[in-house]
Amino acid sequence: MIAGYRRKEVIGGCTLYLGDMRDVLPRLPEKAALCATDAPYKLTSGGKANQSMSGKFALDRYDNSGDLMASIPWNEMGGPIYRALKSDADAYVMCNDKHFGAAQIAFQGVGFKFHNLLTWDKGAPTRAPFYMKNQEFTQYLWKGRARRPNYGGAKQSFACARPKGVDWHPTPKPTSLMALYILQSSQPGDLVLEPFMGAGATVLAALAFGRRAVGVEIEDSYFEKSCARIEAAHLAGFGEVRDEWERDRSRNNLKGLCCAA
Repeated sequence: MIAGYRRKEVIGGCTLYLGDMRDVLPRLPEKAALCATDAPYKLTSGGKANQSMSGKFALDRYDNSGDLMASIPWNEMGGPIYRALKSDADAYVMCNDKHFGAAQIAFQGVGFKFHNLLTWDKGAPTRAPFYMKNQEFTQYLWKGRARRPNYGGAKQSFACARPKGVDWHPTPKPTSLMALYILQSSQPGDLVLEPFMGAGATVLAALAFGRRAVGVEIEDSYFEKSCARIEAAHLAGFGEVRDEWERDRSRNNLKGLCCAA
């Protein structure tokens, strides 16, 4: 490995690295104004299901080990992200309900302060034995001096559908959800950091609304497909990303949150 990564791609206003965020982030040439990330984590393992599940939890895709994709411990994420941000910066870190405590301890332990717990209402729930899960959670954090969101009328919960057309990744996130965080906590031209790029939603949202982005992904196949997805959106002018944001902005009554780049 050279300079902490195995491959580097530049597409429009973003730079994408194939590698481990723990190796890449300390070597970035510029500190970011915002981090918005869907961090991977181990799922609860073990147990026996009384009925088979489909999609990412189908028996031919998931062995109930807890390893849906490559992940690193929570206490190894916070420090590299904190140091990769400017002295005054926000961070949005997604997790599920069982991991919120560990994630909060890990990120506050390196210096982040906690603003609020935000939720993504997915609509259609994920099947589970102890109440079906229709929400995921986001730590809204800050470093340095706290800054108010660009629009104060947003609620804790944001409702939007799961993304379609990205079934090659087990946990893709909606571009409109990431657009909310980016539009709330950055300005046009700012650098947005996504240390766990996955299917590329954060990078797509950043570029669609006039920000720059750095994305890091550790798995070769996801990196390859995300680069292709971002390149296609770049060539198309990010119209689909903006259209999704307009639809979900209206659905959540965010009339005052300007979407202009």
